[in-house]
Amino acid sequence: MDSLDSSPSTQTLNELLGSIAEHKQLDDEHLMALMHLCGQQGDLATTSLMNALRLVDIPNAVEKLVANRCQRSYYKVKDLASDLTFTCRPSQRHCTCDRFVHVLMDAIMCEHVLAALLAETLGTARQVPIDDVDFAEHS
Repeated sequence: MDSLDSSPSTQTLNELLGSIAEHKQLDDEHLMALMHLCGQQGDLATTSLMNALRLVDIPNAVEKLVANRCQRSYYKVKDLASDLTFTCRPSQRHCTCDRFVHVLMDAIMCEHVLAALLAETLGTARQVPIDDVDFAEHS
């Protein structure tokens, strides 16, 4: 997944996601690396990591919507604290949640973007085909 951010933390996260993708599972080493990476970013980031891991474990909490013809995609990720669902574009590190702007000051990304990245990496995101017109309306 290409990143618009080339910070050392984001580069480390991308390398870690590559290792997780290679193994197709989160092992203790991966979890410790994620905790170390997010723990350096403060309590808000650690909470985001824990929430992201919980979201990945909940069936259908992370959906990858893929346009039929153009094959472009975005994610819909449920929020643990509400009944809301947010739109995420992990390659752009963007989310429509209210916390997104606040999180970026203290962390690499919000829990929804991190959950989408982890679900994509682990292959657990439910893929939902959508019409290209519907995709364009949400882009």
